[in-house]
Amino acid sequence: MGVNADTGRAYACMSVRSVLHDWLCRSHSGRRRRAFTLYHDYSVNEMYARSVLKIREDKEPCSSSFKVLICGAQSYIGMNIMKYLQGHAGYEVHEMDMRGLGPEPSHFKGYDIVIYVAGIAHRRETARNAHLFFDVNYRLAVKAARAAQKAFVKQFILLSSMSVYGMLEGHITKETKTAPESCYGKSKLAADERIWELRNRDFRVAVLRPPVVYGKGCKGNYRMLRRAALFLPVFPDSGNRRSMVYIGSLCAFVADVIRYRREGIFFPQNAEYVKTSEMARQIAAFHGRNMRIVPGGAG
Repeated sequence: MGVNADTGRAYACMSVRSVLHDWLCRSHSGRRRRAFTLYHDYSVNEMYARSVLKIREDKEPCSSSFKVLICGAQSYIGMNIMKYLQGHAGYEVHEMDMRGLGPEPSHFKGYDIVIYVAGIAHRRETARNAHLFFDVNYRLAVKAARAAQKAFVKQFILLSSMSVYGMLEGHITKETKTAPESCYGKSKLAADERIWELRNRDFRVAVLRPPVVYGKGCKGNYRMLRRAALFLPVFPDSGNRRSMVYIGSLCAFVADVIRYRREGIFFPQNAEYVKTSEMARQIAAFHGRNMRIVPGGAG
């Protein structure tokens, strides 16, 4: 069964006041970095129509402790999730490096929850490296999920991506259908669909498809926006508003998925869409730059 947005969805159901951090680089004198903070009331979207896709979840949050394994050592999202869970009672968290690993049930024995964040991202795609995206983002992820299932893991949480909707998608709506254009997006969607098929009564699967993730130390699109804000004298204002999610909100949502043992296809994102030009202008202003916003641009 294909996992498409038109079969139903659930958004993160919580309210988090988030903070956008833009960290200045260290100067040659070794001064400590300062934090740029942009406050928004970024409560995450309420639960949306579930339609054909049935979502399983417990009525009450589980009060027992969880032994959690994060697959993907040193990943940005993985490290933040680990730090978040370790800061709350009821979680014993470990991480596992997936590089060069052939997943076996013994690797997952004794764990209640597996959070899979390993993968190749933020890499320029070429004809020569196209197979790597499918080897790592698809085949390795599926092998890990199967091994976890055989080890009697109760819940498998897969961090996917909004890229399954195509590179040009500005924000996710209830009608958005999967249409990946890159090897990264195609490999992520293939993993989503195959791992989703593994779910059963004793093995719950939660697929998370976050949009652009931002926060302290983040990589990817936000880092590129920051660079543009620091060097460009003008920035195009196309009126676009994009789905984004603050890393702290994403971590809190993952904890919520664990506590309620939620199963489904989830799209955690800020309740308020972010206007790219406004974010760029505020970053530039913090650095003492006067950026001029001009009409036009593709968003």
